[in-house]
Amino acid sequence: MNSTSPNSISPNSISPNSISLNSTSLIRQFSAYQQKVLRLCEQYPDDLNSQFHPDLSPLGWHLGHCVYTETYWVKEQLLCDPSPDQELRSHYVPELAKKLDRGKILPDHFELCKWASESQLENLELLIKYQDRHYQNRKHQNSNKHELMRHQFLVHFLTQHYAQHFETMHMVLVQRALKNTVNFFVQQPLASSDINTSTIVLNSGDYTVGAQTDFLPYDNEYPPHEFRTGDIQFSDKPVSNSEFLLFMEESGYQTQEYWGQQGWQWKEKYNISCPEYWLQDSQQNWFGVDIEGPHELDPEFPVWGLNYFEALAVANWAGGRLPHESEWEAAKQHDFLKNTGQVWEWCQNSFHPYQGSTQGFRAFPYDSYSIPYFDGSHFVMKGASRYTQEVIQRSSFRNYYQADKRYQFAGCRLVFE
Repeated sequence: MNSTSPNSISPNSISPNSISLNSTSLIRQFSAYQQKVLRLCEQYPDDLNSQFHPDLSPLGWHLGHCVYTETYWVKEQLLCDPSPDQELRSHYVPELAKKLDRGKILPDHFELCKWASESQLENLELLIKYQDRHYQNRKHQNSNKHELMRHQFLVHFLTQHYAQHFETMHMVLVQRALKNTVNFFVQQPLASSDINTSTIVLNSGDYTVGAQTDFLPYDNEYPPHEFRTGDIQFSDKPVSNSEFLLFMEESGYQTQEYWGQQGWQWKEKYNISCPEYWLQDSQQNWFGVDIEGPHELDPEFPVWGLNYFEALAVANWAGGRLPHESEWEAAKQHDFLKNTGQVWEWCQNSFHPYQGSTQGFRAFPYDSYSIPYFDGSHFVMKGASRYTQEVIQRSSFRNYYQADKRYQFAGCRLVFE
């Protein structure tokens, strides 16, 4: 579907003489992420409303939610246009639309993509006009910038919102591939290997963690704060497929002492015996599944499709532990951590509000972005997967999921005392 209009303003037509160069590049980046999500949906017209996992909304809902969200923040919150579409609100506000019903309420492929494309362009035009008006007023010392646009916060916020949903949509597509996988035969069976004992050391000392660039997403990355640590020995890479296979061969899924009470109950209830994205062929050889479908498992590649319980279990089996997120972040900031960016890496601690030396957590731009998840049942993951977009690949970024969720692209890195 053609998503351009001769009468619309596109990022490439923005003059650097009207709004600042920094604003121009951010608007272009925002537009690029709008298009990424739209184009991904356009590639799957027959699966737009299909729900391949009970915890993952259909592809089309992610597009609708992203577009509704940007419309709400640009029109209603930034420009004070009190005219939200109540039907769209009931469809695309997560609290108002039951996850298992979201595919049923979506319009057809053509209608959804047409509405999304037109709304995206309209919102882009409104943002550009707002930026231009502010730039012109600033030249005449007559600027009163909305708090949402300080340091271009809203543009960053909406861009990163798209980026996160773009990765979640890839989780949907891997689930799709998992459901469609049949008759794969492994040519080179995966062989197990001993756990990697090569480590890198984060020296003892005081470290500052958290976002240190003022007023950028997300609120849970603030305030920056210090923590003190002794020497920490990190594994120089995340747990690999071949290492995890050894955990399985040595009855890791059958040995209760590796699992806490909740983890063991979860494993027993769902009869779990392998990572989310591993299957066996007719000869009982393991293979993996990704968006492209089934594939042989690379013994050196990090295992992924683990939840928090499984990450804890393999750490206990190996005689190590998971890192605290502050340890992980400090090591990454100081270039000690290698081989990141392939899988999200589970940390030992739950998601919680930061406390600085002079200030505490401040919810922004609304209370329920982070606060509902400071509930003790969501745990932090750091790093990035191969599907994570560049705009959220920073050491302070905090991903978080409930302990039993394993559809995300997560593995683990161990710490040894």
